[in-house]
Amino acid sequence: MNAEVNSMTEAIVTACVTGGLALVGTAVTAWAAARRTRGGMETRLELMNQELTHLTAAIGRSNDFAGRIPVLEERVTELTRRIELLERSGRRDNDRPNV
Repeated sequence: MNAEVNSMTEAIVTACVTGGLALVGTAVTAWAAARRTRGGMETRLELMNQELTHLTAAIGRSNDFAGRIPVLEERVTELTRRIELLERSGRRDNDRPNV
């Protein structure tokens, strides 16, 4: 019976050691995977921040241009009016007899 108890104790100790080592191995693997994932995410996050900065600058330039369009439209309207006045003035001059 002592042999059976020793054999059973030996099996329990072996199972505990094996389970403990498996648990440590799993924990180390999970820690390493999390570390790699975190590093990759930080790199991608930095790239996204740079892209966002560039896009924000591009939007600012676009908004600046969009703000100038009404000014350009007003100038075109004024120039069109002046051209029409000059054309009318030219027609009147052509209608007059040369002296």
